[in-house]
Amino acid sequence: MVTIKRDKLAAKKRAQGFSYMDELFQNQPCMNKPVNIITYDMKPFLESCVQRYVDLAGKDAKPLKTVSTPFHDERIARPIANESEAKGVLAPIATKVLMKILFAARMARFDLLRAVQVLAARVTKWSTECDKALHRLVCYIHSTLDLKLRTFIGDSINECKLWCFADVDHAGEYDNRSTSGCFLVLVGPNSYFPLTAFSKKQTSVSMSSTEAEVVAANVTLRAVGLPSSGFWAYLQNAGGDQSIPGGLPATKIECNSDVQGDKWVLDPSRRILIIEHSKPRQPLFDPKNDPKIPINIKCLGSARTSIMIVKGKVDFVQDNWRKRGEYPTQNEWVGIICFRVYGPYETDLGIEACEVREALTDYATS
Repeated sequence: MVTIKRDKLAAKKRAQGFSYMDELFQNQPCMNKPVNIITYDMKPFLESCVQRYVDLAGKDAKPLKTVSTPFHDERIARPIANESEAKGVLAPIATKVLMKILFAARMARFDLLRAVQVLAARVTKWSTECDKALHRLVCYIHSTLDLKLRTFIGDSINECKLWCFADVDHAGEYDNRSTSGCFLVLVGPNSYFPLTAFSKKQTSVSMSSTEAEVVAANVTLRAVGLPSSGFWAYLQNAGGDQSIPGGLPATKIECNSDVQGDKWVLDPSRRILIIEHSKPRQPLFDPKNDPKIPINIKCLGSARTSIMIVKGKVDFVQDNWRKRGEYPTQNEWVGIICFRVYGPYETDLGIEACEVREALTDYATS
């Protein structure tokens, strides 16, 4: 069993002293350049949302009041318990109104996401409380028509970072389930550009706010964090016509090493660097010892994945070459060693990449 020791006091002090501004700018001046401002004005569209509600509700539409929040009595509307319970009078029109509002919420009015998400999940079990909640939501929209999403960009792509925030409303639903929230924004010394946000009901019941936070972080990373970071790395590393992201050559490269019987192979489509050992050797290969490596050694991932053929049998070893170097093995072997090639804005987690696994599968079946 592996025991991980943590200094809770030191971690707490570090967290208390953390500043997003310090992490981003690191003694760089901020807001000292002219910026391009983009304003998302959804007022005409939201006015049409309010008008649609009034037209479809007809005589059931109550007068629109000025309110400060989109939630009725600061609580979540309860759906009907069973089919015998009477549905709300706005049940037939709820979908037509909510789907129109949802477009504005996802485009530029992130403050509407939670309220719309709650009601959208109840269209098949619409209750009288949902009638009140929908009316309150429309009242809030009518009261905040002048709210706009204003963004600005004043930095190059290399100076910006993606910030992804996750939060949770613990046990906020009628069935004690929590709601995950996510906010993704592009930030730079002179830039602030919100990209997306979502509000989703969790599929499990969390026993504590800590557990709910972990679930929210997991959903945020899988749904937004990882896809956006991968796409951002692609944009950051984009080269010209002669290269692929990261500045790697666009065509496959094969070259001989100074080590006799060895050959380097660069597969740019998978971002994999392979060294083929056709003559027996005993230690695992350390790329620092080969001056003819076709890629900057700083771009190589720490994970060293080796397939070794020893006395007709195949052996598999994976370790960290930066820590172990030319680690000796018990027997002489031939085979291949794979390294993942990372771009300047990608993170090396020190583990086997899926691209390495694909290359190993091809080698084993060839």
